[in-house]
Amino acid sequence: MSLDYREKIEIEQLRSIEQQSQVLTIRSQPASSFEAFLRQRVSQSKLQPEFESALDQAQHWFRTLLLGSCLLAGLAGMFAVVQAVSGAGTLNVFWVLMVLLGFNLLSFVLWLLFTFVLRTPASSPLVSIFMPCLNWTIKLAAKEHYSQYASKTWLHIQLSNPQGKWFIGRVVHSVWLSYLAGGFIALLLVLMTRQYDFIWGSTILDQAAFQQLTAYLSFPMDVIHWPTPSVDEVIASQQGLNEMSSTLRSSWAYFLLGCLLFYGLFPRLAAWVMCRVLDAVQLRRFSLNYQDPYYLALKREWQPLSGQGHILDADSRGQPHQSLQKTKQSLQALPSEALYLGVELPNLLVTRVSSQLTTPVMVNVVNKDTTDQALAFIKNSAASVVFLVNANKPPDRGTLRLLQSLMPKGKKYWLGCIEDGAMRIASENTYAQWQEQAQMLSIQPQHCVLLQSTDDAHD
Repeated sequence: MSLDYREKIEIEQLRSIEQQSQVLTIRSQPASSFEAFLRQRVSQSKLQPEFESALDQAQHWFRTLLLGSCLLAGLAGMFAVVQAVSGAGTLNVFWVLMVLLGFNLLSFVLWLLFTFVLRTPASSPLVSIFMPCLNWTIKLAAKEHYSQYASKTWLHIQLSNPQGKWFIGRVVHSVWLSYLAGGFIALLLVLMTRQYDFIWGSTILDQAAFQQLTAYLSFPMDVIHWPTPSVDEVIASQQGLNEMSSTLRSSWAYFLLGCLLFYGLFPRLAAWVMCRVLDAVQLRRFSLNYQDPYYLALKREWQPLSGQGHILDADSRGQPHQSLQKTKQSLQALPSEALYLGVELPNLLVTRVSSQLTTPVMVNVVNKDTTDQALAFIKNSAASVVFLVNANKPPDRGTLRLLQSLMPKGKKYWLGCIEDGAMRIASENTYAQWQEQAQMLSIQPQHCVLLQSTDDAHD
């Protein structure tokens, strides 16, 4: 099972502690995969309480700070509303709206600008501000060095690109949501317990401008039939009547509450949800750098453990089949019009064989690149395919898998076992094993031949 992003963060925290401090010692146990091995190491480290708290401390302090900031923001929103509506019993509607939503709108526009317009590879200004502040808080809160190492690693992952801007967005929108929620609650309580007359006026703007502005702001509220002032009520409010009807007061009160919801709370809530989702998506894409020396060393530690107690590649071959007659033939016995491919041949043997064939050996398969080249030659050729192998080297399961990968259906295949004159006895002894290999590959018995090059014949 693959690692989730929380486990990856904990593994990175453990890496930071182990690289910068020598206090942690973990006894490694066998594991089925390297990911399971890393997960096991984290679980074992959590058995020690001081290290479990070190891994969790950054997230704990972040939640505490965020909760405290949201509580203060909520109280600030309440205080702002109380100050805006305190004093006389007459309120200027649009001035109250500007007080409640002005700074919120400005900060929202700046967040959109830095997030979607001024996108650069470097960290955003918000990240540059938050990182030193949170680092200082971590240093102040963490008493142990390994707690600081783990906390700074957690913070670096959260604030690194590309998820850093969404993490900061979550924080900013959480604080502003608390501010607006506190303001909405305070405004609702004030309007429920006190009676206000609502007016509006301007020195340089005419009546039509305010009527149009009220109509624009009322549009989303009119869709859901939220009470809003009519045109006549807007005109009546400008005149500043000494006695306002309860219906007119109620319309303006609902209009204020609706503006705070539709132009304050709802956009912030939508932005917070978006940042929350995108932050989670980016964190799930976070991957560990297995090429780091730390992980390379752990992989070397895991591999011997993983090899104990079970067979990775069992021999699936049955009893040896009766071998064919060991008849040596020359290279000229091979088909003249064929595609010749070497399979893990020594370079000297490739050169010798190519000089004695009508067409040279096209490629000697020794790695992935040459395997791909050989497959391309096989697919693009209509001729028979002759695999040339070293008869002095017995076949193994790896050779079987390699030959199987080079044998698409619809072709005729030969297996030419080339003996080296210096080791003829060995080649005759291993020829029977190559015959078994040919049978497993469904190569016709007469197409598996023991070959002798001209140079060997004259030895």
